[in-house]
Amino acid sequence: MMLSNPRSLILVVGVSWLVASTVYAQDEEITGVVVGLGEVDSGPTTERAREHGGARWSSAQLHAATPEPPPPPLEALDGLERAYLEADFLRCLTLLQSPALDADRVLDTGQRAATGRLLVLSAACAHGAGDVGLARILLERVYVLELNPEAALRRTTPELQTIAEEERAAILGSPRPRVQLRSRPSGARVIVDGRLVCPTTPCSIEPPAGDHAIRLEHLGYAPRTERRVLDQPEELTLALDEASEAVGRDQLARALGDGADPGTADFMRTAALVYGARVVLLLWRGEGRSRAAIYDRALGRVVARTQLRGSAEVAAAAVLREWQGVALPTPLVRNPWFWAGTLGAAALVGVATWLAVRPRNEQHNLSFPHVEISDQVN
Repeated sequence: MMLSNPRSLILVVGVSWLVASTVYAQDEEITGVVVGLGEVDSGPTTERAREHGGARWSSAQLHAATPEPPPPPLEALDGLERAYLEADFLRCLTLLQSPALDADRVLDTGQRAATGRLLVLSAACAHGAGDVGLARILLERVYVLELNPEAALRRTTPELQTIAEEERAAILGSPRPRVQLRSRPSGARVIVDGRLVCPTTPCSIEPPAGDHAIRLEHLGYAPRTERRVLDQPEELTLALDEASEAVGRDQLARALGDGADPGTADFMRTAALVYGARVVLLLWRGEGRSRAAIYDRALGRVVARTQLRGSAEVAAAAVLREWQGVALPTPLVRNPWFWAGTLGAAALVGVATWLAVRPRNEQHNLSFPHVEISDQVN
């Protein structure tokens, strides 16, 4: 047994506590990034963050972006309309082979008015060429997508307008399927046929029965477009993949351009992904105040955020102190478990030492020769 060998006990206890103390004292190397949004310079705050310690800090800047949507293919549409009005249906059908006049591609960019005009002209060209069946299919799609074709239809023949009215009545008279939409993760925007229908998932939609393009967008995740025929009630769950660094950076810039709050968990989690850091400290100005927020990917949440009339450095110092108190380990000498273990180890060593040096009671085994004593006296 260990207590029977005091020297071994002392050695084991001492080495074990030394190893445990050393492991506990070693902090993981934490990477952090200070991101200045807009005109807020992250440089001075990064230097201050390095003085506070707790992480290996770097600096970055992020500016808002408001990209212009792609222009509608007006020139191609005008050329298509001229060919139709000139009754040059062969040229009209040839022009429809151009990528610029791909109805799905135009709709994916959110240009619903241009898509409606394109489908009506396509149906008009098909009808003029004698393909009434194709004309009906194209006009049916106009009403399934809930586009507004009236202006374009007024420039076509009465026969085509009659067909369009028949298709519209058929779509309006058909039941609409109720579709429950969910995403993994939840909270995605849902865009159906180029139109925002749900600001966040889960949600339900009731589109006209037919072929639809469902697009999900979520900050920090790659967009996903699913083309499906929705003709009956169903529950649809779509999973999103994590965005690449380039896609995530573009999403952040666009979100700023749209006026998003940078201090939300989704925004800051995406920033941590983009900059490859465990901790993200964001700095920005709003309503005449300096604002700061800090996010820890290991904790999975925004640890602190503040706003004040002082400088960005002061706001950053406030959230940085709060993060240090929550996320960083307690110093070894201030940890109660350290002292409990130290006292326990000292007690064991004391017991082992006492066992090693205590006086021992010696036992002597004496043997005496057997002597017979006679009771007779000579």
